[in-house]
Amino acid sequence: MTRDEYLSFSSLEYTAAQRMEAHRKYHAQFVSEATIRFVVECIGADVIKASTDPHMNDIPLRHWDRMHGFLPLAISLKSVGESSCIGTTVCIAKEAARIFAERN
Repeated sequence: MTRDEYLSFSSLEYTAAQRMEAHRKYHAQFVSEATIRFVVECIGADVIKASTDPHMNDIPLRHWDRMHGFLPLAISLKSVGESSCIGTTVCIAKEAARIFAERN
């Protein structure tokens, strides 16, 4: 999914569930097993599993922010028209954490 395809889901013609599904699908394409391992190492398996917020906002933002520039990705950001910014890194890291939590 390209960045433009992802952004097309921001329209209010889509439901909140559809927008969240697109958000997860877009950011999941950057997640590899190495991404998941790195996030679990940085945040902690127990902390991720204990999160009760669907957006993992109960984990302090500083923990997510510190991964910027270090997070291993399955595909390059540039390949889908995305730029490297801390917000994108946080979304990818949180998606990796959600995948981990769903598996465990």
